[in-house]
Amino acid sequence: SGTTAPACVVRPEVTEGPYYVDENLVRSDIRTDSSTGAARPGTPLVLTFNVSQVSASSCTPLQGATVEIWHCDAAGQYSDVSDPGFNTKGRNWLRGAQVTDANGVATFTTIYPGWYSGRAVHIHFKVHPDATKVFTSQLFFDDKLSQQVFTQAPYASKGSTPQGRAMAQVTFYEADGFRGRVFAASGAVENFQRYGFNDRASSAIVERGQWEVCEDAYFRGRCIVLRPGQYPSLGAMGLNNAVSSLRRVQGRPDYVYAPPPPVPTPYPYYPHHGERLYSANVVAVRAVVGPPEQRCWVEQQQVSAGGGPNVPGAIIGGVLGGVIGHQIGSGRGNDVATAVGAVTGAAVGANVNRGGQQVYTQNVQRCAAVPGSAQPSYWDVTYVFRGVTHRAQLAFAPGPTITVNGRGEPRV
Repeated sequence: SGTTAPACVVRPEVTEGPYYVDENLVRSDIRTDSSTGAARPGTPLVLTFNVSQVSASSCTPLQGATVEIWHCDAAGQYSDVSDPGFNTKGRNWLRGAQVTDANGVATFTTIYPGWYSGRAVHIHFKVHPDATKVFTSQLFFDDKLSQQVFTQAPYASKGSTPQGRAMAQVTFYEADGFRGRVFAASGAVENFQRYGFNDRASSAIVERGQWEVCEDAYFRGRCIVLRPGQYPSLGAMGLNNAVSSLRRVQGRPDYVYAPPPPVPTPYPYYPHHGERLYSANVVAVRAVVGPPEQRCWVEQQQVSAGGGPNVPGAIIGGVLGGVIGHQIGSGRGNDVATAVGAVTGAAVGANVNRGGQQVYTQNVQRCAAVPGSAQPSYWDVTYVFRGVTHRAQLAFAPGPTITVNGRGEPRV
């Protein structure tokens, strides 16, 4: 209909981790070691990747993309690496790559991954659309499913993860305000360098427990204790891009507590660990450049070229039946002001970009003259997800799409 956001946009990008090896090993069944033919034991698992490209706000299969995956075995060990707990150099089980077919599909046969301390159960993957681009992320698994698998052989010999072990307790973000690449941990991490996240954390969210974060590996250097809450900027405590190790506090901590998280209502629209994200089409944007009572803005409006039925962005952005939502922050400075609500009534914008119409965006002035030095206070954004219109106020100008969860709530 032109109103449903593409479902093929993958977010967020997640760290590569310490165990990536460029094996150049193209194969579908990755369970075996190519030199010995021996297969790693474990519960069989088939993974199918559907790789698409976004064109005209729709998803079309992408042929010829390379998909790589790698993960640990039932004992929590990776192949072809040397680690303090194991040495598997020269082996290449549970690693492989596939090139997508005409339907954009790449399929792998493997085993259910095991677990190791500090990390949720996961599988690493890279998608190379061409020789110059790559997207790196991880697949995570439902905790209840993992508990069932880990009661069986050969996983049972290692023991099942404690309840909740697979759930992230601390999540670090590469940029302020819970943006950028993420690194989630549920146990001690002696050296962030091993996970490709050393000195890269700029903000953090502590779900539960008290955690000691240190500027040097192996819990050395200056350390502070983070309590449950949201820390939109680690720079406020002198640890921006300076975290190298992490462990849970046992007993009374020897180090100073970080300043307590802000008292106001926590910002709920950060990308939640393990949450599936989507891309929703932005159909109208108002850059509010003065106090709200002045009602001054510059509006981006979608316009149809060539005639025929079309609903302009200004109409799409109209409120039908009332908005249900709430405001977070002030929308000024570094505060993100976000309001979101489903708009009741009929589906809006069904004719946008339909029937071969070409839609372009133009700026339309909707207020009296504004001084050239005026800066937007916030951006009022209207977007459509699964046929339902939503609105949000953002502290930054959005692109053609906005990241949302399955309920259409923004994740920015």
